[in-house]
Amino acid sequence: MTKTDDTGAVAAPKPGMRGWVRAVFIVSLALNLVVLGVVAGGVIGHAKHPPRHRVSSISMGPFTASLSREDREALRRDAEAEGQDFRAMQRAARADYARLIAALRADPWNKAEVQAVLDGHRMRTLERIEIGGRLMFGRIAAMTPDERKAFADRLDRGRHQDRPKPTTGEP
Repeated sequence: MTKTDDTGAVAAPKPGMRGWVRAVFIVSLALNLVVLGVVAGGVIGHAKHPPRHRVSSISMGPFTASLSREDREALRRDAEAEGQDFRAMQRAARADYARLIAALRADPWNKAEVQAVLDGHRMRTLERIEIGGRLMFGRIAAMTPDERKAFADRLDRGRHQDRPKPTTGEP
């Protein structure tokens, strides 16, 4: 039955939200504010602390992986102090892959371009190995006898771990 006022007109419903609608609204608003805070925090944090260059550009595989966190950080600092431009190395590697893919897809395939890309890639790889070896030796030389023994133990453990088997076929 509809409610009427004293004049006989239909009364308008009371303004406001039902209890459960209001609770859902408040929860939704709170979640939106949390998401906004996380996004803003990420943007501000990234601006204050940009990502560091990775030592993996000059990584020596299991040798680098067996270093302590402190030694990996020191290795990164040593490389930066030498003025190594990791981003330029990564850009050159990406450019090599793009050139190689284009040369392989060419019909007829571009044999000279493939050879040039592989030669350039080999030279940059040898340069990174040389840089990595020099920096690794410097890091090991700076270790105490106990730190060298701990490094040797981690290296030995890594040598005995099961390695993933290579997959065959298409992905």
